[in-house]
Amino acid sequence: MTDDRISISDVFSQSFTIWKQNAVTILSIGLIVYLPAQILIEIVSILSDRFFPVTDLNSLKIINQVYDLIRYLVGAIALIGIVFLSYSRVKDPARQLGVVELIRYGLLHWGKYMLTGLLAGLKTILYLLLLIVPGIIKGVKLSMFDCIVATQETTPEGACERSEQLLKGKWWLVFGFTILVLVIEFVFEIIVAFLFFSSVESNIPSILIGVAIKLFETYFIVSKAVLFVELENRAALGAV
Repeated sequence: MTDDRISISDVFSQSFTIWKQNAVTILSIGLIVYLPAQILIEIVSILSDRFFPVTDLNSLKIINQVYDLIRYLVGAIALIGIVFLSYSRVKDPARQLGVVELIRYGLLHWGKYMLTGLLAGLKTILYLLLLIVPGIIKGVKLSMFDCIVATQETTPEGACERSEQLLKGKWWLVFGFTILVLVIEFVFEIIVAFLFFSSVESNIPSILIGVAIKLFETYFIVSKAVLFVELENRAALGAV
């Protein structure tokens, strides 16, 4: 990569190398974290069908928000661990980190991650109350808070401030990266839904498919960590 520009294609390429080299560890973390989360989602789904059946779009929206909340709360443990692993491997390729160590690390940083995410969310909402565009701009500026919490000792406010500093002059890069990742993940989920969900009646295949989707997304967690390192490097060089 050049000193003053960051190539998304290079980020993806480096991320794939790191993901491939650490696939066993990353996938193990994913299974340990995402499988219970997906089982919990299926239990909530069964209970909601029995006691609070979906009758309109509003109730469907609420239940989907519950599912997303479960994925966010439980999945944060895996996200923190995978980001820390990726960040460490970029900084020191010889460093070895085990699955248990990384999950413990995720648990230890879970509370700070939640507080920082809440603060970043509130700041974004405040800007959204002004206009949609300022809210989007603010949300992207704060989007690196998870990588900062996972790799640095800082306060929630400090993580938000650091994220905004790193994105000075790089907002469009991170925005483009985020949109690209969202599109790829959305297309993958649509393909999986088309191939499997229409014929799935049992809860077990549904759980496995849900976990498989989350395991696929671990590559993009690695990609974000690699992008974060590049942003840090540019900041250190004074190029941001």
